[in-house]
Amino acid sequence: RARGYTLGHFPQSFEYSTLGGWIATRSTGQQSKYYGRIDDLFFGGKLISPVGEATVYPFPASAAGPSVKEQILGSEGRLGFIT
Repeated sequence: RARGYTLGHFPQSFEYSTLGGWIATRSTGQQSKYYGRIDDLFFGGKLISPVGEATVYPFPASAAGPSVKEQILGSEGRLGFIT
């Protein structure tokens, strides 16, 4: 049932794409200036790759060294599955 929630991210391919696709491609949308890009809206998750798992924590970029999130988002599946 509809609850009235929205992510606020509306790429041109909205009707033909998925949330996972937006994250994997690090997409921006028509209202990105207001709501932010998908990487601004992504809180955290896991990357599952052939060599193991990596967890993406919602730490501020300056507090944890190089941002793993920056490397994973937009990788288009080259590094593994994002869950």
